Amino acid sequence: MPKVELAELMVNIGSDGVSETLFRYDSDELQRAAEKQAAYHREREAYWSGEADRLEVEVRTSGVELREQQVTGGAQFHAVIDADLGKQLSDARTKRDYHRAKARRFEAYAGAFGHANTTYLLTIDEVDQFALHREAGD
Repeated sequence: MPKVELAELMVNIGSDGVSETLFRYDSDELQRAAEKQAAYHREREAYWSGEADRLEVEVRTSGVELREQQVTGGAQFHAVIDADLGKQLSDARTKRDYHRAKARRFEAYAGAFGHANTTYLLTIDEVDQFALHREAGD
């Protein structure tokens, strides 16, 4: 984690009169942080993709029940899926898609920072977004 010296901090007074501390980071630090975040989200995307695939197979093989209902002149059949399995599958797909979108966003940031040779001033929310305050492995 890069050490931020007091000299590298700036205070910005916004139009609302509220002061906000800004943190100075070079584009190469931001590129590395964006690449790390993209890799994390690709890992999570792969995990949730595997879970979605597994759950889809489970729904198709054991999560579907065929119910017969007697009606005049014969029977009607209704396929009913296990609601819990259906929710798990939906949740896994949602998480997969979320992490895919986050990975793409961080990959775009990494590409942009890779072509810049400048210093940026980040708010605390932006520092958190790129996980710049966390130690390696957190």
